[in-house]
Amino acid sequence: VEQPDSQQQRVKLAHDSTKGLDIKYAPVLVDTISNQVWKKYGRAPSAAYVIDQQGKIAVRQAWIDPPALKIALDKLLGRTPEN
Repeated sequence: VEQPDSQQQRVKLAHDSTKGLDIKYAPVLVDTISNQVWKKYGRAPSAAYVIDQQGKIAVRQAWIDPPALKIALDKLLGRTPEN
């Protein structure tokens, strides 16, 4: 996957990465094109984070794994796959 050159490309890439996972129940936030979150939380090449209701990092993936991310979200929110 090519590194996005714009915020719009970055948002599309995030959308494409989570497409089909049915995670409409949880907001997906995308880092700025200047990588503000990446610089603060850790310089992993394709990171993903799940932030819990208290604002703490509940899950940190150095390389995004969308299916594992959905499992982590479901577990954190007490959801079963059919919810």
